[in-house]
Amino acid sequence: MKCFRVDTSGNTALHYASAYGWAECVKALLQAGADPNQQNLWNTTSASLAIQKCHYRILDIILNSGPGVGQKDGDKPFLSDANGRDLVSQHLLHFDKDTVDHFQVLASLFKRLKIQPHDSSDHQGFNAFHYLCSFNPEKVSKEMADNDESDQENEENGADDECSDEYDDEFPDRRRRRNRLSKKGKKAKAMEDDEDEMSKEMRKQIKHYKNLAENAVKIAKILEEWGYNYESISINGHSPLSLAAEC
Repeated sequence: MKCFRVDTSGNTALHYASAYGWAECVKALLQAGADPNQQNLWNTTSASLAIQKCHYRILDIILNSGPGVGQKDGDKPFLSDANGRDLVSQHLLHFDKDTVDHFQVLASLFKRLKIQPHDSSDHQGFNAFHYLCSFNPEKVSKEMADNDESDQENEENGADDECSDEYDDEFPDRRRRRNRLSKKGKKAKAMEDDEDEMSKEMRKQIKHYKNLAENAVKIAKILEEWGYNYESISINGHSPLSLAAEC
Protein backbone atom coordinates (compact mmCIF):
# COMPACT_ATOMS: atom_id res chain seq x y z
CA MET A 1 0.00 0.00 0.00
CA LYS A 2 1.09 3.61 -0.63
CA CYS A 3 0.90 4.47 3.05
CA PHE A 4 3.87 2.16 3.65
CA ARG A 5 6.11 3.86 1.11
CA VAL A 6 8.91 6.16 2.21
CA ASP A 7 10.61 9.11 0.56
CA THR A 8 14.36 9.63 0.20
CA SER A 9 14.50 10.81 3.82
CA GLY A 10 12.68 7.78 5.13
CA ASN A 11 9.49 9.72 5.87
CA THR A 12 6.18 7.92 5.52
CA ALA A 13 2.79 9.41 4.80
CA LEU A 14 2.17 9.25 8.55
CA HIS A 15 5.25 11.40 9.18
CA TYR A 16 3.89 14.08 6.87
CA ALA A 17 0.35 13.94 8.20
CA SER A 18 1.64 14.20 11.77
CA ALA A 19 3.93 17.12 10.95
CA TYR A 20 1.13 19.08 9.25
CA GLY A 21 -1.47 18.27 11.88
CA TRP A 22 -3.89 16.42 9.61
CA ALA A 23 -5.85 14.51 12.25
CA GLU A 24 -8.31 12.72 9.96
CA CYS A 25 -5.48 11.70 7.65
CA VAL A 26 -3.51 10.31 10.61
CA LYS A 27 -6.56 8.28 11.69
CA ALA A 28 -7.04 6.90 8.19
CA LEU A 29 -3.37 5.94 7.85
CA LEU A 30 -3.31 4.18 11.21
CA GLN A 31 -6.49 2.30 10.36
CA ALA A 32 -4.87 1.24 7.08
CA GLY A 33 -1.96 -0.21 9.00
CA ALA A 34 0.67 2.55 9.00
CA ASP A 35 3.34 1.90 11.65
CA PRO A 36 3.51 4.76 14.20
CA ASN A 37 6.85 3.40 15.48
CA GLN A 38 8.55 3.68 12.10
CA GLN A 39 11.51 6.06 12.07
CA ASN A 40 12.95 8.11 9.23
CA LEU A 41 16.65 8.46 8.40
CA TRP A 42 17.06 10.73 11.44
CA ASN A 43 15.44 8.13 13.71
CA THR A 44 12.42 10.37 14.17
CA THR A 45 8.92 8.96 14.57
CA SER A 46 5.68 10.57 13.53
CA ALA A 47 4.89 11.25 17.20
CA SER A 48 8.15 13.18 17.58
CA LEU A 49 7.17 15.35 14.64
CA ALA A 50 3.79 15.99 16.25
CA ILE A 51 5.59 17.07 19.42
CA GLN A 52 7.87 19.43 17.52
CA LYS A 53 4.83 21.10 15.95
CA CYS A 54 2.78 21.05 19.20
CA HIS A 55 0.10 18.91 17.55
CA TYR A 56 -1.18 17.27 20.74
CA ARG A 57 -4.34 16.05 19.04
CA ILE A 58 -2.11 14.07 16.65
CA LEU A 59 -0.04 12.72 19.55
CA ASP A 60 -3.23 11.67 21.29
CA ILE A 61 -4.40 9.77 18.22
CA ILE A 62 -1.05 8.01 17.77
CA LEU A 63 -0.62 6.99 21.39
CA ASN A 64 -4.23 5.83 21.56
CA SER A 65 -4.08 3.84 18.32
CA GLY A 66 -3.26 0.47 19.85
CA PRO A 67 -1.22 -1.53 22.35
CA GLY A 68 2.55 -1.23 22.14
CA VAL A 69 2.55 2.14 20.41
CA GLY A 70 5.40 4.22 21.71
CA GLN A 71 6.99 1.25 23.44
CA LYS A 72 10.00 -0.85 22.54
CA ASP A 73 10.97 -4.13 24.18
CA GLY A 74 7.94 -3.83 26.40
CA ASP A 75 8.96 -0.84 28.49
CA LYS A 76 11.51 1.49 26.86
CA PRO A 77 10.00 4.64 25.28
CA PHE A 78 10.44 4.48 21.53
CA LEU A 79 9.01 7.84 20.51
CA SER A 80 12.43 9.45 20.45
CA ASP A 81 13.95 12.00 18.12
CA ALA A 82 17.19 11.78 16.16
CA ASN A 83 19.30 12.20 19.30
CA GLY A 84 17.40 9.66 21.36
CA ARG A 85 15.49 12.25 23.40
CA ASP A 86 12.17 10.99 24.72
CA LEU A 87 8.91 12.91 24.45
CA VAL A 88 9.46 14.65 27.78
CA SER A 89 12.98 15.85 26.96
CA GLN A 90 11.81 17.06 23.55
CA HIS A 91 9.46 19.47 25.33
CA LEU A 92 12.44 21.14 26.99
CA LEU A 93 14.51 21.89 23.90
CA HIS A 94 13.02 25.38 23.53
CA PHE A 95 12.13 26.58 26.99
CA ASP A 96 9.77 29.56 27.04
CA LYS A 97 6.65 30.91 28.71
CA ASP A 98 4.48 28.21 27.11
CA THR A 99 6.54 25.22 28.25
CA VAL A 100 4.55 24.66 31.45
CA ASP A 101 1.26 24.69 29.53
CA HIS A 102 2.70 22.13 27.09
CA PHE A 103 3.81 19.96 30.00
CA GLN A 104 0.40 20.09 31.61
CA VAL A 105 -1.22 19.02 28.33
CA LEU A 106 1.28 16.18 28.01
CA ALA A 107 0.72 15.11 31.63
CA SER A 108 -3.04 15.09 31.11
CA LEU A 109 -2.59 13.02 27.96
CA PHE A 110 -0.33 10.52 29.70
CA LYS A 111 -2.79 10.21 32.59
CA ARG A 112 -5.79 9.64 30.36
CA LEU A 113 -3.98 7.04 28.28
CA LYS A 114 -2.46 5.45 31.41
CA ILE A 115 1.10 6.01 30.18
CA GLN A 116 3.69 6.22 32.93
CA PRO A 117 6.80 8.13 31.86
CA HIS A 118 10.08 7.03 33.37
CA ASP A 119 13.67 8.20 33.40
CA SER A 120 15.20 7.88 29.95
CA SER A 121 18.53 9.17 28.62
CA ASP A 122 19.47 10.24 25.10
CA HIS A 123 22.66 9.42 23.19
CA GLN A 124 24.64 11.86 25.36
CA GLY A 125 23.30 10.40 28.57
CA PHE A 126 21.10 13.46 29.15
CA ASN A 127 17.69 13.01 30.71
CA ALA A 128 14.88 15.56 31.01
CA PHE A 129 16.48 17.19 34.08
CA HIS A 130 19.64 17.87 32.07
CA TYR A 131 17.61 19.74 29.46
CA LEU A 132 15.63 21.61 32.10
CA CYS A 133 18.87 22.83 33.68
CA SER A 134 20.57 23.65 30.36
CA PHE A 135 18.54 26.68 29.39
CA ASN A 136 19.91 30.11 30.28
CA PRO A 137 17.10 32.06 32.00
CA GLU A 138 18.86 35.40 31.55
CA LYS A 139 19.32 34.88 27.83
CA VAL A 140 15.80 33.52 27.30
CA SER A 141 14.18 36.30 29.34
CA LYS A 142 16.06 38.92 27.28
CA GLU A 143 14.92 37.29 24.04
CA MET A 144 11.35 37.24 25.31
CA ALA A 145 11.54 40.90 26.28
CA ASP A 146 12.95 41.80 22.86
CA ASN A 147 10.12 39.93 21.17
CA ASP A 148 7.39 41.61 23.14
CA GLU A 149 5.13 43.90 21.24
CA SER A 150 6.36 47.43 21.61
CA ASP A 151 4.24 49.73 23.70
CA GLN A 152 2.17 52.28 21.94
CA GLU A 153 4.43 55.07 20.81
CA ASN A 154 4.04 58.43 22.39
CA GLU A 155 2.15 60.66 20.02
CA GLU A 156 4.37 63.51 21.02
CA ASN A 157 7.25 63.16 18.58
CA GLY A 158 9.30 65.96 20.03
CA ALA A 159 8.60 68.25 17.11
CA ASP A 160 10.59 71.43 17.00
CA ASP A 161 9.05 74.21 18.98
CA GLU A 162 9.06 76.94 16.36
CA CYS A 163 8.12 79.95 18.40
CA SER A 164 8.55 82.90 16.11
CA ASP A 165 9.98 86.05 17.49
CA GLU A 166 9.57 89.30 15.59
CA TYR A 167 12.91 90.48 16.94
CA ASP A 168 14.97 87.49 15.74
CA ASP A 169 15.93 89.17 12.52
CA GLU A 170 17.17 92.22 14.36
CA PHE A 171 19.06 90.26 17.06
CA PRO A 172 20.74 87.19 15.42
CA ASP A 173 22.81 86.47 18.55
CA ARG A 174 19.62 86.08 20.53
CA ARG A 175 18.28 83.66 17.92
CA ARG A 176 21.48 81.57 17.98
CA ARG A 177 21.46 81.44 21.78
CA ARG A 178 17.84 80.30 21.84
CA ASN A 179 18.62 77.60 19.28
CA ARG A 180 21.54 76.36 21.38
CA LEU A 181 19.35 76.15 24.49
CA SER A 182 16.67 74.37 22.48
CA LYS A 183 19.17 71.76 21.24
CA LYS A 184 20.48 71.18 24.77
CA GLY A 185 16.93 70.69 26.03
CA LYS A 186 16.14 68.21 23.26
CA LYS A 187 19.35 66.29 23.94
CA ALA A 188 18.57 66.08 27.65
CA LYS A 189 15.05 64.90 26.87
CA ALA A 190 16.40 62.27 24.45
CA MET A 191 18.74 60.98 27.17
CA GLU A 192 15.84 60.78 29.63
CA ASP A 193 13.75 58.92 27.04
CA ASP A 194 16.60 56.46 26.47
CA GLU A 195 16.92 55.85 30.21
CA ASP A 196 13.16 55.35 30.51
CA GLU A 197 13.23 52.88 27.61
CA MET A 198 16.12 50.96 29.15
CA SER A 199 14.31 50.87 32.49
CA LYS A 200 11.16 49.63 30.76
CA GLU A 201 13.06 46.86 28.94
CA MET A 202 14.79 45.85 32.18
CA ARG A 203 11.46 45.57 33.99
CA LYS A 204 10.14 43.38 31.18
CA GLN A 205 13.21 41.17 31.35
CA ILE A 206 13.00 40.83 35.15
CA LYS A 207 9.32 39.89 34.87
CA HIS A 208 10.08 37.21 32.27
CA TYR A 209 13.03 35.95 34.33
CA LYS A 210 10.82 35.53 37.39
CA ASN A 211 8.15 33.70 35.39
CA LEU A 212 10.73 31.39 33.82
CA ALA A 213 12.18 30.53 37.23
CA GLU A 214 8.72 29.74 38.61
CA ASN A 215 7.93 27.61 35.56
CA ALA A 216 11.21 25.70 35.91
CA VAL A 217 10.31 24.80 39.50
CA LYS A 218 6.87 23.57 38.42
CA ILE A 219 8.38 21.39 35.71
CA ALA A 220 11.01 20.01 38.09
CA LYS A 221 8.21 18.84 40.39
CA ILE A 222 6.46 17.14 37.46
CA LEU A 223 9.70 15.40 36.43
CA GLU A 224 10.20 14.14 39.98
CA GLU A 225 6.66 12.76 39.99
CA TRP A 226 7.44 10.96 36.74
CA GLY A 227 10.56 9.41 38.22
CA TYR A 228 13.30 11.36 36.47
CA ASN A 229 16.58 11.42 38.37
CA TYR A 230 17.98 14.90 39.01
CA GLU A 231 21.32 13.35 40.02
CA SER A 232 21.81 11.50 36.73
CA ILE A 233 25.30 11.77 35.21
CA SER A 234 25.76 12.09 31.44
CA ILE A 235 28.41 10.37 29.34
CA ASN A 236 30.62 13.46 29.65
CA GLY A 237 30.19 13.54 33.40
CA HIS A 238 27.61 16.34 33.59
CA SER A 239 24.87 16.35 36.17
CA PRO A 240 21.80 18.58 35.84
CA LEU A 241 23.08 20.77 38.68
CA SER A 242 26.48 21.23 37.04
CA LEU A 243 24.76 22.36 33.83
CA ALA A 244 22.63 24.80 35.80
CA ALA A 245 25.76 26.24 37.40
CA GLU A 246 27.33 26.81 33.97
CA CYS A 247 24.29 28.77 32.82
